[in-house]
Amino acid sequence: MVSEVIDEKQMERYLLGLLPEDKASWLEERGLADYDFFERLLVVENRLIDDYLAGQLSSPDRAQFEQHFLSSPKRRERVEFARTFLRSMSQSAAVAAAPVPGTIAVVAEETSWPERWRSFFGFNNLGFGLVAAAMLLVAFAGWSFWETRRVREELAQIKRERADLQQRGQDLQARLNSQQGQTEELRKELERGHAELERLKAEEARLQPSSFTTIAAIILRPPKLRDRSPGQAPQLAINANTSSARLTIVVDKELIGTILESYPNVRAELSSDGKIHWSQEGLKPRRVKAGQAFVVTLPAERLSAGSYQMRLVVSGPSGEMVIATYPFKVEKK
Repeated sequence: MVSEVIDEKQMERYLLGLLPEDKASWLEERGLADYDFFERLLVVENRLIDDYLAGQLSSPDRAQFEQHFLSSPKRRERVEFARTFLRSMSQSAAVAAAPVPGTIAVVAEETSWPERWRSFFGFNNLGFGLVAAAMLLVAFAGWSFWETRRVREELAQIKRERADLQQRGQDLQARLNSQQGQTEELRKELERGHAELERLKAEEARLQPSSFTTIAAIILRPPKLRDRSPGQAPQLAINANTSSARLTIVVDKELIGTILESYPNVRAELSSDGKIHWSQEGLKPRRVKAGQAFVVTLPAERLSAGSYQMRLVVSGPSGEMVIATYPFKVEKK
């Protein structure tokens, strides 16, 4: 199932609770480890909320949405936020369209776009201001996506032009060797081609994806849930472009449910050769099919090639104790 492609229809069935339990569990763990996949899942979730509020879901899907999707408090908050946003937009449109008592409505007069823009953002209302801020955040996220896509397309175009110039240079070199009468002109053209090639190389280096944030991810499971042979530790691959490492630590649900009642504070400790290199306090669990998961993120520069241990330490009024230890290896590429 590792290489299986999940389309948007399957994501929608997962959000409605219609997938088999084993496939839903696998998809849930992939969402924790794969950031791009998680973003796709959020897009499908937002569209599902919009369809629900607009009354565009079928009767079975609507019933399943209310029974399964809305069973999560976080998802109910998102639905209520979207409903409040739509209500605010409707009220704003109604206020703008309603005539003021004692005045004469002017039907034919056009309102300029700048005036409508100022009117739209001019309500003295904190709730509306928060909605406007949310809209700006969404617009910024969309801009960042298209800007990244534009840079990647520009980089691909530069690579194509570079390949064409290299081929042209090879052809000119062959002509230079066979046509001595045109040596000077061909040499000049070849020099111009070399200069353009160097410019494109510099532009390509500037636009290389190394400037983008790269995250290496790994899932650490308790012994009874591991799918590898005993003694074989999972590996975390890090290359020169990796800026941070994200470790998803899965804990047995029967164990953690009881422990957190008496030891509510959770800390992760990274160590090797008996020495602690990094720790993070105040971890909060996330629910997954296998139990609970704690997600930690640390700078990639903290990790070098070798063997490590990630420990979960809990503490409370009665003291502290180690509840789980997860070995893993770091591989530098």
